[in-house]
Amino acid sequence: MAFERPIPSRLTLLRLRNQERLYRSIKKTVEDARNATIQRIRAIIPKLESARKSVYEELAGSLYCLRPLFRG
Repeated sequence: MAFERPIPSRLTLLRLRNQERLYRSIKKTVEDARNATIQRIRAIIPKLESARKSVYEELAGSLYCLRPLFRG
């Protein structure tokens, strides 16, 4: 004969329901924050790429001007 677990009390069921609701709320908040962070990062990437190109072009121009000094 298998042992059966006792039926949980009404208070236990309410507590478990509240815990589940809290867990789902926290999970949704974390997912929303994660998605917002990903969106911010995606928005920053083009700006960083533009800045990288600008710096590269500026350095390339500076090196072109300095090239005669290094030919010695």
